[in-house]
Amino acid sequence: MRRSPALLLLLLASGCATNWERPGTGPAETSLFEEACRREAGALAPPYLVPRLLFPPRIEVVRHCRGGRCFASARQVPATWTQDDLNAPARAQFNGGCMAREGFAANGLRPLRLF
Repeated sequence: MRRSPALLLLLLASGCATNWERPGTGPAETSLFEEACRREAGALAPPYLVPRLLFPPRIEVVRHCRGGRCFASARQVPATWTQDDLNAPARAQFNGGCMAREGFAANGLRPLRLF
């Protein structure tokens, strides 16, 4: 299976989060505030998942050749679906408002943590 560079970039970008800073606050305390604000935002805008069709069902034809003889076979590939969370933007906005209310300022994006 071939992997797309765009897909890899999307996966790396999706691991980024806002880097919140407040003078005199260490990383452990900041994490506590982030978690509390995430919970509050989750209560105000809970996940609202809706299905979305990625690829419709289709018939795939595969050609096989052996010893100079070729034949084709067909198989039905089912539809591929995903889910979108319609409340994700509102949750992010509530989270940012909560952190600002606690005196934190957004300072760019925090890189992906692999471990």
